[in-house]
Amino acid sequence: MGDWKTGYFVKACIFRNRLEILDTGKARLIGINGPENSIPDFRPAGAGAVISSDHPLAYMDVFLVKDRIYGLYSGKIDRKVLEQGRRETSLLVFKRSGEIESHLVLGIPISSFTVDEEGNRIIGVTADREPCLVVFDLN
Repeated sequence: MGDWKTGYFVKACIFRNRLEILDTGKARLIGINGPENSIPDFRPAGAGAVISSDHPLAYMDVFLVKDRIYGLYSGKIDRKVLEQGRRETSLLVFKRSGEIESHLVLGIPISSFTVDEEGNRIIGVTADREPCLVVFDLN
């Protein structure tokens, strides 16, 4: 996810608790580790690598706004995600500099989201069998 006007880009890692922020204006890369700072054990498998299904997944979605980064955090092991689907309720909010600003716990599980800065709200896609949109007011 990125913003060409400001030169900020963010990458969310699903297998590692890490967000990477690229600030092209200052030619720097900021890494945010956590909330759990663990590196999964990878093992070779053919031409690629595989991690254990007992390792918790990290960021399922990310959204970049003017001065914040929102990360939809899982913390569930792969097996639970396969059984229950992508039903996340934990949204971590970071400043662009990498410091955590807040932890939002959503009342309805979502699988993806967008942020409406002008309306000060989050619009999410529910994790139901028949998904719909849900709006969370940030005021």
